Amino acid sequence: MAKISLNLESIKTYEKTERLKLKDGQTVFRILPPFGDVEVHNNYPYRRWSVAWLNDPRSGKRRPYGSPMSSGKDAPCPVNEFSKALGAYIERTKSKLVHNGASDADIKEDLAILNKTAWEVKVNHVYAYNVATKDGKIAVLEVKSTVHKGLKRLMGDYIKTYGQDPTALTSEEDDSGVWFSVERSGVNRDTEYSVDFNQIKTRLASGKITKEDDRSPLSPHIEQNYATSGYDLSTLYKTLTYDEIKNVLMANLAVLAESDARLGQIPGFFLDETADPTFIAEEEVVTKTIKTGTVKPALALDDENDVEDDEEPPFEVTPAALPPKAKTVSNARKLADSLLDD
Repeated sequence: MAKISLNLESIKTYEKTERLKLKDGQTVFRILPPFGDVEVHNNYPYRRWSVAWLNDPRSGKRRPYGSPMSSGKDAPCPVNEFSKALGAYIERTKSKLVHNGASDADIKEDLAILNKTAWEVKVNHVYAYNVATKDGKIAVLEVKSTVHKGLKRLMGDYIKTYGQDPTALTSEEDDSGVWFSVERSGVNRDTEYSVDFNQIKTRLASGKITKEDDRSPLSPHIEQNYATSGYDLSTLYKTLTYDEIKNVLMANLAVLAESDARLGQIPGFFLDETADPTFIAEEEVVTKTIKTGTVKPALALDDENDVEDDEEPPFEVTPAALPPKAKTVSNARKLADSLLDD
């Protein structure tokens, strides 16, 4: 079996980014306006990333690598190709075992390492947002398609109802962003998410309790300093080339094959074929930026690169994305009126 050759100097540690995790129970946040170079983010308040979690060949620690699919959902990626090839190999192996009369328990045991690898070595699609927390922090929130679809739907609903920008930094009666709430429950494949506006309860003089969408203010420093404290979502990960990420993948397979030799025999990824050793060393991209982008006058929600399992119909009608202290309420209202007429 040939030794896998890598230029390990090109794999470096990322600058720490404040991240908001969706934990069990409720997580409350406000989505912040598009940030950075408008030609990169296309005025979306989020950025789709395709990420493969692999072991760093240098440190041995599991970490995320930006897949070439981040540049487009149909871009070729060796991790995605391996995932499909491994899935087909597992199905063929299972069919042979069934044909030979193996019991369910024996089949499960025989395929255990292959199935575990299939679960771990694949491309995951995530959507990154700049968000604010109730305790005054700016963080990056990464969510899967289910939550992303829910947030897009709610932002569209907010535009229709209020005629205002749901990502606005301000919290005035006629120009306010809104707080969102995500409830998480369950574990692993049984994890479920419920996405809604955060609600504020108010007791009326009559004693009746009403609920309304939470449009309470952000911490003052967020509104004042967002232009220099947001995260450029286009630099969260370093996107590797096809050959670069294949080298990392092959280094991982060389280790995994020690537990199950069949992982070195997956069609297209044989370990007895030397991997391309060319691994261009580049400086790591900085994940936090202090550059202010020029923002287009309309917040965009319909990204043509949303992955296939994002089944929500696309829509383009949105209010203005506000840079700090800017207002375009009239445009937002016109947009909402046009939506309500549909």
